[in-house]
Amino acid sequence: MSILENLGTFLENKLSRGQCVLIAGDHSPASRCLIKAICGQLAQFDLEERMIERSTSTALLSYLVTKLDLIDMGVMVTCADVETETCAVKIFSKQGVLLETFEVDASDIKGDFSGGKILPEAEISKWLNVYQAHLEVQAPLDPAVHINRGLPIVMTTMHGAGSHLLSPVLRKLGFGGMLFVPEEERDDGKFASADPHNLSALSEGMRYLRGGRAGMLLAIDPAGERLTVTVREDSGEYRLLSDSEVSLLLADYLCACRSENGILSKASVLITPEDSRLGAIARKYGIKQQVVAGDFTLIGAQLLKDNRGFFKHPLLLATDEQDGYLVGQYVNYRDALATAVVMCEMYCFYESTDGVGMMDRLGELAK
Repeated sequence: MSILENLGTFLENKLSRGQCVLIAGDHSPASRCLIKAICGQLAQFDLEERMIERSTSTALLSYLVTKLDLIDMGVMVTCADVETETCAVKIFSKQGVLLETFEVDASDIKGDFSGGKILPEAEISKWLNVYQAHLEVQAPLDPAVHINRGLPIVMTTMHGAGSHLLSPVLRKLGFGGMLFVPEEERDDGKFASADPHNLSALSEGMRYLRGGRAGMLLAIDPAGERLTVTVREDSGEYRLLSDSEVSLLLADYLCACRSENGILSKASVLITPEDSRLGAIARKYGIKQQVVAGDFTLIGAQLLKDNRGFFKHPLLLATDEQDGYLVGQYVNYRDALATAVVMCEMYCFYESTDGVGMMDRLGELAK
């Protein structure tokens, strides 16, 4: 039995006849072909399907599954490896939690399949606006504190969902120095790699970072799941920050700002994969730390187990040490877009403060 058939069996076992699946994916040729194949399988099992044609981040799909009455399960198809044409298929429950991931090789996809029914734009637009509104409030700095949001920052969304979802949010928040790499802004599925750690995938962004005044490059994968941060150091060298370094900066900044504003709940929690240096930050601010050894399959399940409800859970930050972060629980899956908003504010805050740059702060935390 092929992996594609295993995927079909999994969906058949999880759903009842007549239930509806929401399918989205990036625009790579392999992903498009696989989406059609999945639609064909669903039709054989007497299951309904709806497709989203526009570019959709995985976190947004997770959110839409929880909000659309018609939908019982979500399927996100993304290109995991461009060279081998391997696709990752992520299955989300009605609670927006990742249930299972399948890796399907393009060679397994054979035959003629139906394209599926398109979900009307009106069904998406309301919840898309709510989702973007939640992105806007993730940055925690007191509005009364003046920072220079016009500092230049380079961002590449690798021909994915990040550009059209994130660009209007950053503009509304006043980040006037943002440069979305124009060659990689359009969502056309022509990305050289789906990995923001891949040097070839970062080449265009690095070209703008080296050729301009910006001090930071944010790279978001096509599905808006993972985020990497490259900074220009005082020496002129360029440094790709590790996941643990980004997590440390985020946790410290979120705690410090919310504590200063008097809105840091003592019930707030940091979810980490091990008892790392983030534990020291949790102890410093008197908040909780939960150790979840695994990816967002387990982290999402933990968030549901805590049973605090969407948008009310005092989750401060969750990280899986695989370039995946979740700032605040408005979804139960990692979201590079919300993380990028906080990174932009954090960078502008530190670079607007005399004598304390973001890398200086990281050096202090590392001690």
